[in-house]
Formats: sequence, C-alpha cells, structure tokens
Amino acid sequence: LGVTRLAALAPGKKIQVGVQIATQTAINPNLRTTFSNVNIREYSFTFKFIPTSPAEANIINKIIKTFKMAMYPEPIQSVSGGYRMSLGYKLPDLFDIRFKYRGRDARMSKLEYCYLRNVSTTYNPTQQVFFKDGQPSEIDMTLSFMEYRALNKEDMMNGY
Repeated sequence: LGVTRLAALAPGKKIQVGVQIATQTAINPNLRTTFSNVNIREYSFTFKFIPTSPAEANIINKIIKTFKMAMYPEPIQSVSGGYRMSLGYKLPDLFDIRFKYRGRDARMSKLEYCYLRNVSTTYNPTQQVFFKDGQPSEIDMTLSFMEYRALNKEDMMNGY
C-alpha cells in the first residue's frame, strides 16, 4: 500500500496503474457524501377508459382536456404598440389528492398539494378499434404529479 501511495505522486498515470496491477492494491479514497437537499416527491396515476358509446368518448376527451388545461400556467401579458409580450406566468392549479376507501381516508401516506407535471395519453393500446365517428374505443391516461414543496421529518410524523 505504501508503494502504491508513492506511485500516486509520480507524474502520469502509467506508473500508478503499473504499480497498482503489480501490487494488486489501490488507495481507499475515503469518499463521503454530504446532505445537500430533500427531493420533492413525484407520483403517477394511470387510468383506463373504455367508452361504450361515442357520447362517453366525448366525455373522456373533456376529462383529458380538463387535466391538460390545469397543467399549464396562465400567461401574464402586456400589450405595447400592438405587440403582445409575455411577462410571466400565473401558477397552474394545485391539486389536493386524497385516497379514500368506503368514504373514509385510506390507510396510505398523505400527499402534499401537487402540481400536475404531465398528462400522457395512449389511444387504443390493445387494438385499433374506433367508433363510427372516428373516436378511439380505449384510452389510457397517465397523470404525473409533483408535490409543491419538499417534506421533512415533521411532515412524516403527520402522515405524509
């Protein structure tokens, strides 16, 4: 190990590598990690829609559009000299997601208020069948949420 440490002082990597191979030793870098932040939790929920009529397919399209609209912010704009300029955004809707079982809170971790980050749709994932008006007969929708803030130990004690 002493020879390996000495070889580490030599210029160039060839001597260091040669000594490591010959002695079959390596210096322990004693790396440690330091705490820097708390990750914000993310969740995905997938829903399968199988409409039985074009009218139900229309309702499903409205549901999807409602979620897509809630995902995006409203622009704060200024009109000057006939030009419209975006100055910023009003934050998008926050979701209060709760899990219920038979009308009561389910025995699951609570979620903090969330922003909807993504709406993903897959049309006719199992077969290419359409209604006469061209609407798909099956739609999978995945909603991806992110809590609006990072949590801490106190939040965990409160059921989050």
